[in-house]
Amino acid sequence: MSPSPDVDKLAYFVSCMAYNHSAKTGDYHYELTECDLENGRWRVRVPSYSLCADTTPSPAKRIDNCRISCEAGYYFDLGDLTCRMCRPGTFSLGGGVLFDTWEDLPQGFYTQVDRYGWQPSGDFLASLGGPCAATLTYTVHLVKPGNLSYVYQYSDKDVIFDFELSGAGRVSSLQTLIFVHPCSLLTKFFNSLTDHQAQNDQCQSIGDSKEYRWPSATRKGEWKQQTVHLKTGQNVLQWKTIGMDTHQAKPVLIKAIEISGVDFTSSCNPCRPGTYSQGGARSCMECPENHFSPREASTCTSCNNLTEFAPRASANCLTRKMCTRKDYYETRTPCDANNQTRQVFKWLQPKICRDDIKEAVQLPTASENHECPPCNPGMDYGNSSKCEFCPRNTFSDGRAGCKNCPPNTTPNYGYQIIRWTEMPQLMSAACMEPDGSSCSSSMGWQCGGSFIHSGHHHTDGAYLLLSLNVAGFRSKGGVMGGHRLEVGSITFSFQLDCKSKCEFVFMQGSETKGVSLIQSWTESQSRQEFTHIIMQNDSYTFSWAFQKLKLGQDPMDAELDDDVAKIFSINITNTIDGGAAVCLPCHQELEDRGCIPCPSGQYIDPNTTACTPCPPDTTVSDPLAYGEDSCKACGPGLSSFDGVSCTTKCIFTLDGTQYDLRSLTNQWTKEDLILSTQSVTLGDELIGVAKDISFMNIETINEFVQIGFKDDLHFFYSTPLSTRSCPQGRTTVITLHCDPSKKDNGTIQLPSRCPDGTCDGCNFNFLWASDAACPVCTESDFKTVKGECVNGLQMIHYLPPSHCLVKQSMPTTKNIPCTTHIPLELQAVIAVTIALAIFLCGLMIYFWKKTQRLEYKYMKLVQSSGGRDEVELPPAESCALDDGEEEEIQFNQPRATGILNRIKAMTGKVQ
Repeated sequence: MSPSPDVDKLAYFVSCMAYNHSAKTGDYHYELTECDLENGRWRVRVPSYSLCADTTPSPAKRIDNCRISCEAGYYFDLGDLTCRMCRPGTFSLGGGVLFDTWEDLPQGFYTQVDRYGWQPSGDFLASLGGPCAATLTYTVHLVKPGNLSYVYQYSDKDVIFDFELSGAGRVSSLQTLIFVHPCSLLTKFFNSLTDHQAQNDQCQSIGDSKEYRWPSATRKGEWKQQTVHLKTGQNVLQWKTIGMDTHQAKPVLIKAIEISGVDFTSSCNPCRPGTYSQGGARSCMECPENHFSPREASTCTSCNNLTEFAPRASANCLTRKMCTRKDYYETRTPCDANNQTRQVFKWLQPKICRDDIKEAVQLPTASENHECPPCNPGMDYGNSSKCEFCPRNTFSDGRAGCKNCPPNTTPNYGYQIIRWTEMPQLMSAACMEPDGSSCSSSMGWQCGGSFIHSGHHHTDGAYLLLSLNVAGFRSKGGVMGGHRLEVGSITFSFQLDCKSKCEFVFMQGSETKGVSLIQSWTESQSRQEFTHIIMQNDSYTFSWAFQKLKLGQDPMDAELDDDVAKIFSINITNTIDGGAAVCLPCHQELEDRGCIPCPSGQYIDPNTTACTPCPPDTTVSDPLAYGEDSCKACGPGLSSFDGVSCTTKCIFTLDGTQYDLRSLTNQWTKEDLILSTQSVTLGDELIGVAKDISFMNIETINEFVQIGFKDDLHFFYSTPLSTRSCPQGRTTVITLHCDPSKKDNGTIQLPSRCPDGTCDGCNFNFLWASDAACPVCTESDFKTVKGECVNGLQMIHYLPPSHCLVKQSMPTTKNIPCTTHIPLELQAVIAVTIALAIFLCGLMIYFWKKTQRLEYKYMKLVQSSGGRDEVELPPAESCALDDGEEEEIQFNQPRATGILNRIKAMTGKVQ
């Protein structure tokens, strides 16, 4: 196919930008356009400089093949369009690219956020993970399915490390040239040629790469490799970091990035200093010890072995200094059959000092034979020349041999290391370079008798690792009464002597929780003890790491050889293995010889040493618990029948109100909500269910209290495990709110001012609204409607309320026998009326009798005063009869009331 006139015209304008610079051979380079719809591409010649003059432009060349590739060790020459072998000192992956030198950010990589962003640091890229998200982006086009492989270090879980893979839009070949060569003279011409719209090469999204999205954490100084499968087409690769805490985080490091499946490589990569290659190499090889090489070297040059030395993969040689006391270490020979040993001295390997100088220190001679030093508690020499843990059911103080535990006792297993004459059993030491390789010296930490120290003559920035493996602990742990139960503890004593910047870290690793940083110290520290409580029973690897130089410091600015870390003692308690220094009392059956731990949920009676079950609704976790006080009560709303754990059957009776939450036992899932995050435990144990808005310093957020009813239930969860972000652990309150309009599982609401469910990252609140959270209805909550009596039966209709949960067993109607029944209200009215009538009648009789007495005395007084008008009568003492005085009633015949009788009466009065 011949090139179109437009393409020839385009090539001419690109090749010739006429000013005052004459075109030469070195002024040009070739580029290929993207594949077009006809499965072909164009090779065009473009100027290497922005200004040139060329009167004889080279026409574009058509290539009818979109899948150009070369073997590893070869590159595709765009001049003659053939594969050529890489020259010595370079390498090529063929259909792949490799980035392992980070003096500058390689072409094609883009980063955001300057202060906390990804920074090239020679051997790796580093991101400190600050408060802003730092993104590293690289876009690559694959002509066939391939892989992305990157080597990283991620040791600080307070930094979120995220990898994202997505497809990108592909633009036409002319648009690609516009982007690469944005020439204002050609912009209008290009715009007239292109009206293609961007289209997706692939529909690959974050969901397709979720299995790669969260790289696993590493130990301090450990490197891991992650491999991601890539699809054909355009791939956008992004690495993101963001810090979750205010302290200075450990940087996330990327050492190498390799991508396969790319179209081709048009040049070979140079070997970095300290490596070399022959012609046609796929990768560069490291120079051995005492050899060095510059960049793009084909061979390594030997150092002067007398006056110089060089670690593996060195870019130059270092001068050997005269030997001092720091260049050798003391050890001892294995104990012989007579329990004898002697001190011997050895040079640190590899030996990098000179003892042929007059002022140099010479290696001391071995000592005379003497008695072997004692072992650590719980250990003994036995039949071996080294200290080993005592057999099961025995104990030792480290000086005498192992002895059987007395009857009714059990060994108190643990790790107690106070003597460092040799590396203890189950411990190991290592030295790792910042790039993840092993140190040239095989020595890491060195035993010093009363302590173990980090040693000398290590490469600046190297990690000195000391590890101790623990199989597990005797207690199961858990939460009781809102407090996390410890399964064991580790205590160690240490000291840091640093003249420059240094760091000492303590880490904990397990298969279930991964690796986590427990504590770190910087610069000099006086001798001190540190204790860490273990809350979860698991197998652990405890590690101590010492680094003499922080990231970014010039190793030539300070003398680091005197910087050293010392560990004097390590004590781990309550383990299932190790050794026992003492034996503790325990329960023992009569027919058994050994000591038997109590079954779960029981304690040892101090008086009888018999196993006794805990009282109801209490639990115990320690198999060697003594006394009933070891049994702890369950929280409100919880119960225990086995003495092992506090549980709930989802049926509660609180303050006389019953709740039945069994319909909410399934997992709540919101299908249209997609979240991508790292998992964080919000509540390991349910410690209480109550109507109160607070329990054991756990508070319900005010927003949920104000909108709630008095019948809302609050579920209190606790994760007392302390972290750097949450020293008191994490807590969660789930408020179950009665809402008859929310059917089935209902809805979950987050606080409006804390959309993530928490305002501080440690205390979480959720409001779960559902009709199933309403109290169970009682018979008094129903409204009743009575029907008519039919055949001696009356139907009662129960109308269900809306504010409570109706049981399925509650009938909607019920028939009862008809009865002549006066309503209670009417009965009360009748009773009151009768009582009032009786009272009024009694009051009338009382006043009637009073009136009769007064009338009687008045009549008697009138009669006694007849005919004696002038006689003054004495006043009456009483208007009524005296006590005991009987009423005398005389009935006289009434006189005639005619006028004659009146005249006679008046005549009598005159006489």
